[in-house]
Amino acid sequence: MSMTRIAKWIAQVKNKSYYPARRFIVDLVSRSCNCGHWELSGLPCAHVMAAISHARHTAKEYLPKYFTKQAYLNTYVVMFKPIPDKVTWDRCDRPKLSPPEITKKIGRPKNSRKRAATGQ
Repeated sequence: MSMTRIAKWIAQVKNKSYYPARRFIVDLVSRSCNCGHWELSGLPCAHVMAAISHARHTAKEYLPKYFTKQAYLNTYVVMFKPIPDKVTWDRCDRPKLSPPEITKKIGRPKNSRKRAATGQ
């Protein structure tokens, strides 16, 4: 990928892995890229990472807070209560559910083959 700086926080990244080569505009202030991956997932795409490294910044500055290690650890601070075993469940007076009865249709089974389209 080659990069051209348009403004202080805006860069044009040329990705040569596409044929023909595609150009993506990356705006680090508004956190947007033409490919749309950064806006959809919140994670910087390859074009953004190229612009970040060219600006000599770290990717950590551009990640949302919920992708940090501390946010991950805070998720599991609350104690999860295990689900009790079947033995401890309360009995219920309702009848047990059974799967529906399978009735076999009379006659020859229908052919599910798909015919190839003809070039007419």
